[in-house]
Amino acid sequence: MSMPREYLMNSMGSEKVQEIIQSTVISMSAGMQHYAKQTQKKGLKIKTRRELNRYCFFVAGVVGELLTKLAAIGRPEMKTDKEMMVELNHLTFCRK
Repeated sequence: MSMPREYLMNSMGSEKVQEIIQSTVISMSAGMQHYAKQTQKKGLKIKTRRELNRYCFFVAGVVGELLTKLAAIGRPEMKTDKEMMVELNHLTFCRK
């Protein structure tokens, strides 16, 4: 079941939504800044699965967390704790 568009649009000005978006932007910016600096110095070289997982998280996982947290605003029964999100990221990005 998806969150009604009207509910999300009405919630956009709330402090909770602003807090979620701000923390997501900060996290994504930090990750992308790390990889941009690395690329400038010696090119982007990902050598291990852990490095690949970290890169994928900053490219896509952060967005997934954002959408999950926003969806949870309208559905308090949704579980969005950090431990669950880490588990989901590993299931998604660590597949062979």
